[in-house]
Amino acid sequence: MAEEGVGQAHIETTEIDGVTVLWAPDARRTAATIQFRVGRADEPFAQMGISHLVEHLALFPVGRRLYETNGSVDHIRTALYAAGTADENAAFLGDVCDHLAALPTKRLAHEERILRTEAAHRSPRLFDLLLWYRCGAAGFGKLGLAEFGLGQIDAATVTAWSREHYTTGNAVVWFAGELPATLRFGLPTGERRVTPDLVPIEPLPTPAWLPIPSPGIGVGMVVPRSSAINMALRIVTYRLEQRLRYDLGKSYDISTLDEAIGRDLGHAAMFASCLEWRPATSGRTSWPSSTSSRRRARRRPSSRATSTASVARRRIPTRCSPISTGAPSTRWSVIRSTGHATSWPGCPT
Repeated sequence: MAEEGVGQAHIETTEIDGVTVLWAPDARRTAATIQFRVGRADEPFAQMGISHLVEHLALFPVGRRLYETNGSVDHIRTALYAAGTADENAAFLGDVCDHLAALPTKRLAHEERILRTEAAHRSPRLFDLLLWYRCGAAGFGKLGLAEFGLGQIDAATVTAWSREHYTTGNAVVWFAGELPATLRFGLPTGERRVTPDLVPIEPLPTPAWLPIPSPGIGVGMVVPRSSAINMALRIVTYRLEQRLRYDLGKSYDISTLDEAIGRDLGHAAMFASCLEWRPATSGRTSWPSSTSSRRRARRRPSSRATSTASVARRRIPTRCSPISTGAPSTRWSVIRSTGHATSWPGCPT
């Protein structure tokens, strides 16, 4: 029998220095994060990566501490967090807010180089690619694209971006544990930024089918944000894992990701890995293997892969073919978007 009160967190709300603070005084572990409503979906195309750059500049003066500290940027949020004692967490939040208010721009070139090095070892998630296919090189579709602004952003531009978006009204703090009396936020004043709307490519009839550059199959969908949807996705993931991995032995990785893309909407993605698959009734390969994809990629002119000024081509089917038969779609739309020159291996030409 469950103990009374188990699963019911006591959360309180207050405001400190113009920043909304939520905290759980009874939390078993102490941690803290400050989040700002700004991310990749808000960035101009020519300045993509600027929010990531602000996060790095704010964290650099913090240095290496004896407790965990880090930061992250997604499509609509920038987060900086720490997991030390309550006083350590309060000191961390105060420090990063001071740095956001006065970015150490002398470090700009070094942090841009670090970010480019980081990007060289990072691949887009399927979640990001599905949003890219849905939205193109704008809004929520930009999370899966390269940070093209790195190396082009100057000190004045990054400082202006920080002062406009990293403000008291655009921040919220989560604190696990009792609030220390020393908690402070030296941020400039500002208003809450409105979350951008999800704007799909027009026309984009759904359901739509297309190859992906991975040995597996995935599906993405826009869903309402609710506890019922979260529970349904957990049930689907459990049943897919049971069927595909344990019953049939066809897959190893079955994963689900559901992230907010607004106040009332989320984007859910499900993926199941598999080897190259050939249907019993046809010799045609439905999903190209990574080896054959790499061979095709090597035969393509290097200028298409390196020129960010060339026109990107993305093929989205205008009608859905049943994936289980391995039959490719017979009608494709070519969607052009300037500034991105990726042509994914495995897509039909």
